[in-house]
Amino acid sequence: MKGYLFFITIALLIIFFASAAAMPIFKKENVLILTYHRLSPDIKMANEYTVTPDTFEADIKLLKDSGYEFLKACLVGRENLKGRKIAVITFDDGYTSDLLYAAPILEKYSACATFFIVGEMIGKNGYMSAEEVKELSQKSFCEIGNHSYSIHSKFPSTITLMYRSNNYNDSIIADFKKNNELLQEITGTAPISVSYPNGIYNLAIDKALHKDGIWATFCTAEIPYKAGLTPIGRKNRGTNRNLNNLLQ
Repeated sequence: MKGYLFFITIALLIIFFASAAAMPIFKKENVLILTYHRLSPDIKMANEYTVTPDTFEADIKLLKDSGYEFLKACLVGRENLKGRKIAVITFDDGYTSDLLYAAPILEKYSACATFFIVGEMIGKNGYMSAEEVKELSQKSFCEIGNHSYSIHSKFPSTITLMYRSNNYNDSIIADFKKNNELLQEITGTAPISVSYPNGIYNLAIDKALHKDGIWATFCTAEIPYKAGLTPIGRKNRGTNRNLNNLLQ
């Protein structure tokens, strides 16, 4: 009798482990979304919003060596990311360093990035000209996104008050639309991703932008990526932070 029970137990264990091996393994998304602003070789300029090109290159190399797959911002939420290690590189504002330093590094490592442009700043000192924005947009590994036309130039407190009052919703949406039209005129393609200036938004505007053809919206809240959550949070990469810590 004991021998019979022994063989039955072994048979059941074999069936259990065979079934477990055949079951699909469901993995969560491993998505890292980083925000850069300006790159400068002048170490004296390094701060919360400026890193050196060497630092940026080291970041891209680390991500590449760690097995991360690079994805443009517009595709976040459009692709199935489960079981994948995804790095989304974004640049806010539209500084000349996007084309001068970031683009060559991205090309070197076969990486991609999204550059969110403030329309009002195009052609101003330190920012890309219309010709430079167009040149950047023509690189297959670069996406041009919308960072508002003029909202960004307002004080964060003013932007916050605007988003808290539904009376400004139409004017905010019109500002993003104006920038989309400008960027389409420059590049030939309408942006389908948005980065909210200072990360400030409200859900009514977010919903309206998605309805108008925007695929993905981003804020500055450092919240873990979750499929379906919008806007999508990002982690700011400043000189005072270690990329290894951001990978956690």
